[in-house]
Amino acid sequence: MGWADCGRDERGRRIGYAFAARCDQPGCYRRIDRGLSFVCGGMHGGAGKGCGGYFCSAHLDGDAICRACRRRSRREDACS
Repeated sequence: MGWADCGRDERGRRIGYAFAARCDQPGCYRRIDRGLSFVCGGMHGGAGKGCGGYFCSAHLDGDAICRACRRRSRREDACS
């Protein structure tokens, strides 16, 4: 099995680059797919460093992390 169809995420949505979607950022309606290029954390499910949501390039930073996860990471770093 390839990365086109990777099953379902925690919300029951089909994941993989074969599945058209919209950005998970509230108020954003950009078309994306649910492939690895758009997942927060760099791997389906978030791989421990992201939330596993799917976002357009405007809402993922260079480390493939969404805005909410970036803020959470900064708060955790400040508490260390």
